[in-house]
Amino acid sequence: MERIAKKDFSRIGMAFFVYLLVASVLQIGISVVVNIVTGGTDYPTWVFWVVNFVPMYCVALPIFYLIIKKVPREDLVEEMPFSVGKWFKFLVISIFVMIVGNLLSSLVGGILGLLGMNTSATVETLLSQTSLIGNVILAVVGPIVEELICRKWLIDRMHVYGGSVAVVTSALMFGLFHGNFAQFFYAFFLGLVWGYVYYKTGKIIYTMLMHMTINFCGGVIAPFLLQGVDLTNPDVAALAASPRFLGFMAYEVIMITVAVVGLVLFIVGRKNIAFAEERLELPKEERVKSVWGNVGMILFLISCIGLFAFGLISSLFA
Repeated sequence: MERIAKKDFSRIGMAFFVYLLVASVLQIGISVVVNIVTGGTDYPTWVFWVVNFVPMYCVALPIFYLIIKKVPREDLVEEMPFSVGKWFKFLVISIFVMIVGNLLSSLVGGILGLLGMNTSATVETLLSQTSLIGNVILAVVGPIVEELICRKWLIDRMHVYGGSVAVVTSALMFGLFHGNFAQFFYAFFLGLVWGYVYYKTGKIIYTMLMHMTINFCGGVIAPFLLQGVDLTNPDVAALAASPRFLGFMAYEVIMITVAVVGLVLFIVGRKNIAFAEERLELPKEERVKSVWGNVGMILFLISCIGLFAFGLISSLFA
């Protein structure tokens, strides 16, 4: 069983490695061409989104699917009822873990910032490229694609080796897949929540909608409220007179309040977390070796480490 598991996880890791490799090479190549054509001058915002996301979604994604579909998938063991109220409960918990992840990212960012590294450079670039196409990608297209890649297509193929193995591994790969420290922690924590929701319900639409909601709040609403607001301005009165700043502060209060409720819901409901016995359930002592001790997963880890390192080194010369 361990040999079969390693083979399956290696193919899964290879699919992610090829996805990142193809997307990165095409992004760099197209960026070079665009810079030559424009002479290095500023170009429309929509070009930024095309250069970065067309290679990912139109080229790398089909290749990814062709590789991963060769790994056998099985129907999920259980599909629990999921009411609107339960969906909102998990959304609130998602907001809680997202904020916890952001705090951890800020802590790591602060430590690395002492060395002159900016862990948020990638996210700042994304959020600064405000446009309709950017909002659609962040709040709609991105969540749909990422939920298919990191939840459905992964968990459908991993859960046979253990529900907890599938949820934790998919969440970790989701975090690493983002390729930077600023998004790693909250993506990992959100991956745990959303992976569990998908594993228990078998309905990817639930996590897609949660993902869209989270991205819309953080990637569309918050940047919109902060447009034209200089948070470094020492003039408190001037900030207080800004409607957008006041709106952002109200947004922050609402999110923190929801997060506190999410903490309570998590504490109360944690005892109900359970996974069904799977057909090829891996023994605990074999899980790490079977999941990560193979060529595909090792290449995926190396590529992710490379992305993390590239982002940090690039920030030193920005």
